[in-house]
Amino acid sequence: MPDNPILDANTSHAIYIERLGAANANKLDPELKKLASYVRSRIGEEGATLGSQKEINALVRDVKAKFAKAYERWTRETFAFVDELAGYEAGFQSNIIEASTDGYQVKEPNAEKAKRKVFNTAMMIGSGGAAVSMNALLGNFTKTQADAAGDIIRSGSDGKPTTDIIAAITGTKKNGYSDGLMARTKRSATTISKTAANHTSEQAKQVVYKDNDKAVIGYKITAVLDGKTSQTCRGLDGTEVRFNDSYQPHPPFHRNCRTTEGPLLNPELAAISTEARSNDMPNGSEFQSTASQYYTRMKTQPAWYQDDVLGKTQGKIFRNAGLTPEEFRKVTITRTGEPLNLKQMAEKDGRIKAYLASLK
Repeated sequence: MPDNPILDANTSHAIYIERLGAANANKLDPELKKLASYVRSRIGEEGATLGSQKEINALVRDVKAKFAKAYERWTRETFAFVDELAGYEAGFQSNIIEASTDGYQVKEPNAEKAKRKVFNTAMMIGSGGAAVSMNALLGNFTKTQADAAGDIIRSGSDGKPTTDIIAAITGTKKNGYSDGLMARTKRSATTISKTAANHTSEQAKQVVYKDNDKAVIGYKITAVLDGKTSQTCRGLDGTEVRFNDSYQPHPPFHRNCRTTEGPLLNPELAAISTEARSNDMPNGSEFQSTASQYYTRMKTQPAWYQDDVLGKTQGKIFRNAGLTPEEFRKVTITRTGEPLNLKQMAEKDGRIKAYLASLK
């Protein structure tokens, strides 16, 4: 099957979007550097150990206020980044559709509409698949990280040396400062920024697709398939969704999600270019998802690699329960893309149930 140039372009573009998210997170680095200097100076003023509870409370207030101001600056920059990215993405996707059609008049991209869609549509990335808004994803960062610094300081009320308190916040030189609160804060900022970028890109796409619904009839989900790919993304990879379908899943499916989506073109619209139409498969009759291809390729890999990607027990099921790669893909997730545990997989397919029973 030939590659679809539209979907290929969106897959490559998704890598760029992920890099933009990482670059935005790097804007926090100068703030963290200044905060580290401040922590060493301010906590160092307390002496070898912390003083009275009153003095500890004053120290916590000072440090939290300093941290909050720095993190609020980064959060404001990130909100601005999301706004700018929504407008950019709407324009990019309009260009993709225009480049893939012959004579179809693409509607002018609406940046404000794209921004509203980004902020009004929740991400299903919370605990148990709960909804998380963009405002919550970005807005909780400052308080969470400032509170964490205050908690570390309060832990020193039992006479802990101030040098240990400082190290717990800034990290230690021997470990490249990777073992302190600030390193965790940077990782959190990177996760937030990449997740926000993915969500912004996908929601802006939906605005453009639906504004051009004479040309675009739905979208196709495409995952990055490697050892880090989640069970949900592996299972949903290759899924084609129509705008009239009752269930319409969108990335991100979890934090740090790299999965993207691309447009499915209307095969009956005469303006669609011959190349793009010939590579689209709207009825799915000949379609084999890249996830199926991925599992087919995995059959040729050694057992240790399969176990590393799938987990030891799922690896054994994959090898020994008699399922084809496509059957295995389908049995690992629900219709809505939620990953299934071993008990649920066994309930879904009797061959898995029988195989697990044979292991006891």
